[in-house]
Amino acid sequence: MEAGREAVRKELENVQRKMASVEDECQKKNRENLTALEQQVRVEQQAAEQRRHLETALEAARAQLADMRVELEAAHGRVEALETQLTKTEALRRDVELKLSSVVSTLRRTVGIFHGDSVVDKTRSRSASPRKGQRSVNITKKTSGLFPGGRIFYVLKVFRARSYILEYITN
Repeated sequence: MEAGREAVRKELENVQRKMASVEDECQKKNRENLTALEQQVRVEQQAAEQRRHLETALEAARAQLADMRVELEAAHGRVEALETQLTKTEALRRDVELKLSSVVSTLRRTVGIFHGDSVVDKTRSRSASPRKGQRSVNITKKTSGLFPGGRIFYVLKVFRARSYILEYITN
């Protein structure tokens, strides 16, 4: 009996050691699982935080996109208005060129201005007769109402101004 007790006690000690070992293993596994669970909770919190941040950024991007669309529509409106204005300006430029051309043509016929800004005195190109000299005076008298002091150089200035105006309008 004593030998049976001794065997049971040894077996009980072995079982208690195994149980202590298993309990230690369970506690160790439990701590590892808790650590892994805490880590997983932190990862999920970070993911949720990142998701909120990305949603905020997405909303900001959508708002910016909407603003840019409004700006783009406004820019298209300005482009159309500028194109309309350009068309009108080009029509006005052609009209002004036509009128200036008519004025220059009239000045050439009236005063004798030819291409190249030169003035031809018709009395010098022919023989000097009283009638032609009289005609030259009549032209000056006719033009004196058109140009202050009846000065021919004023006509030249007008002609040159027309060239500058046409150059300015075409640019």
